[in-house]
Amino acid sequence: MAVGTDDLHELVRALGEREEVLDIAAGVLQARPVDALRNWLEHDDSSGIHALDDFCLGEFDAAPEQERAAWRLLAVFPARFSPEQAEYVLEAAGIGNADDLLRSLVANGILERIGLGVGFGLRVRPLYRRPAIRSLRGDDRASRDARHGIRGWWLATARSFGSTWFGAEELLLFAALDRELATLESLVKTSSGEDADELLEILARLWPLWTARGRSQQAREWIGRILASSANIDDENSFAALWAIAWLSLHLFDIGMARQAVAHASEIPGADPARLALLQQSIALETMEDPHHARILLDDALAAPVLPVGQPAEEFLRLAYLAQLAHIAMDDGAARDYCERAIALCDSQGELWFKSSILWTFAISLWRSGDRDRGYVVACEGAVEAARVEDWRSCALCLEVVAWYEAWRGDPTTAVRMLGSIDAVRTSTGVDAIFWGMQDFHDEVVAELERRLGAPAYWREFHRGRREPIGHYVHVINRDEPNAGDTASQARLLATLTDRQSEVAGLVARGKANKEIALALHVSISTVETHISHIFEKLNCGSRAQVAVVVAAGNARR
Repeated sequence: MAVGTDDLHELVRALGEREEVLDIAAGVLQARPVDALRNWLEHDDSSGIHALDDFCLGEFDAAPEQERAAWRLLAVFPARFSPEQAEYVLEAAGIGNADDLLRSLVANGILERIGLGVGFGLRVRPLYRRPAIRSLRGDDRASRDARHGIRGWWLATARSFGSTWFGAEELLLFAALDRELATLESLVKTSSGEDADELLEILARLWPLWTARGRSQQAREWIGRILASSANIDDENSFAALWAIAWLSLHLFDIGMARQAVAHASEIPGADPARLALLQQSIALETMEDPHHARILLDDALAAPVLPVGQPAEEFLRLAYLAQLAHIAMDDGAARDYCERAIALCDSQGELWFKSSILWTFAISLWRSGDRDRGYVVACEGAVEAARVEDWRSCALCLEVVAWYEAWRGDPTTAVRMLGSIDAVRTSTGVDAIFWGMQDFHDEVVAELERRLGAPAYWREFHRGRREPIGHYVHVINRDEPNAGDTASQARLLATLTDRQSEVAGLVARGKANKEIALALHVSISTVETHISHIFEKLNCGSRAQVAVVVAAGNARR
């Protein structure tokens, strides 16, 4: 029975793109016994590949040689790739007119488009991938050219990115790069060591991407793998790689590994003393528990020269460092002052990533000083901001304070479930969500909840919370009143919105920035701002977090 290529594509998609499925499909396409095809692949890769090349290109025999050459290069891609990566690969092989060639390959069904809009990707349809070279392990010219092109794209991307200030534009870039990581992972896993310097430069330069997208552990493993694969890495890249390992380890609260990486980095000729000092300062801060020592360091820091105006990222880091020292030194008034200044700086510059961490420090200082209502408000804002940028560690830290408040105001079941969800985040990330003076408050709350609910009920609700995603608990946030909101009245408020305002409110509640909302709705940013102004007025809200509360309560009412 004759089998068409479209039928085979659907069959392959249904069965899964496993090696044996693709081999059988290729055998059917070529009308050859599958065993004979497998024998070719086992004993003579080149002849099997050339036979498949000939068949696959049979559907466009009249195509120019450039189109055939482009397909042979792109057929070694292991997964989704971006049009920009494809252009780099084609240019590395001396092939021009990349845009026209890609459009032709899509039109002919060799490539398929994945996703819509500006962030779309491409993928070689399963039957047109080359057997035995479905990764970048091949030693033929096409595989070498593909590696060179992909590596060139990542290197250019890494060298163009030098920001330490994470606004909406940077976070959108992080999301776009995150979609392309399959190709970088293939480069790392198939590296023979000859390209170690370039791969280490890519991985080290992109340290903000790893921390912002929750990939610190993965990136640290990749860097370690490359360092172990080659003994001929230059000093500059060795230092950068060890610095990145130390920073990523700090983000994972692996202080031992951070110290070890700093020790090795300090032995490298030409090591940057300023960058080492930053790491050593951060390590000391993460492990410091002595308030007297923190006070000495705080006084020393205040006596040091202040950075000149015009360096907002560095000024924020200075204020955050002072706030954390003041927090450890039990000087809650100073801690609150530095936090407020750092938050104002974030808001003036459109910074999103660091803001959630400083909101958590602010919330803890308020809670410890007895201002629990305001600490709750700040913790809620921090949880929303952290979830918006997918920083689940900071979200967990802020929600810990929210859970304390729920226990304090008399909702023990919600408090226990939130603690369970927070514990799940801690387990999944390998990062503790309780530190810097939080442990005593945490233990006090847990003891009180166990007393009120009884141990069996406490643990039942705790494990129920562990099964819920942490974002599920954002609905408890209420920026106006300590008591639970009236869901019926909030539903009535939502009914006053126009259809477009309801769309915008829903996107705000999901943590979308104005720029993202404008792109999603195909309107200008100023139009989005106008809608949000009207939404605030109609819902009687003063912040985006309050809008999220009203929307969540209204949805719960339906």
